[in-house]
Amino acid sequence: MTYAEACRLVAVVQAIWPHQRLATETPKVWHPLLEGFTLADAEASVRELAAEGREWPPPVGVIVKTLADRATEIPEWDEVWHEVHGLIRRYGSYRLPPEEAFSHPVVAAFARPAWQELCAAPAAGTNGHGTHKAQQREAFKALRARAQRDTGLAAIGAPRRAGLRRLQGGARLGLSVNKEGA
Repeated sequence: MTYAEACRLVAVVQAIWPHQRLATETPKVWHPLLEGFTLADAEASVRELAAEGREWPPPVGVIVKTLADRATEIPEWDEVWHEVHGLIRRYGSYRLPPEEAFSHPVVAAFARPAWQELCAAPAAGTNGHGTHKAQQREAFKALRARAQRDTGLAAIGAPRRAGLRRLQGGARLGLSVNKEGA
């Protein structure tokens, strides 16, 4: 995103939330944080935030977070749980599915290391099922949040952490927004 496009994005935000005047320095502050994204993506993120019923204009960090959420396209937990159970039926507990079998690298990073545990999980309606599912949900949500945070950081030029890439032997986890040298 260029500086002129950052000015246009600030104008869009100002038009959506006219009751809150943005400072004249806003484009100068927002530009370095948004330059790794396109104007179209940023405007779509602002429209998404407006559609959620926000009363006040979002700070630039919320816009970057929304952009990162959209860029990673990581499925929601209920979709992941359904996908993992389908793969358990297909591959069983003795064969680890290949990375290509998963819909997203973050889903593979979640399920592959815990494959045996997921396969041996308590059945629905039995003692311990709810606790196990809740623990798996929280583990996935943490992994998803980290991938999204790393995407946002990569777009602003901050170095990415190596932890997620190590989980899958160097696999990229949906970090599609990247700047040279990041």
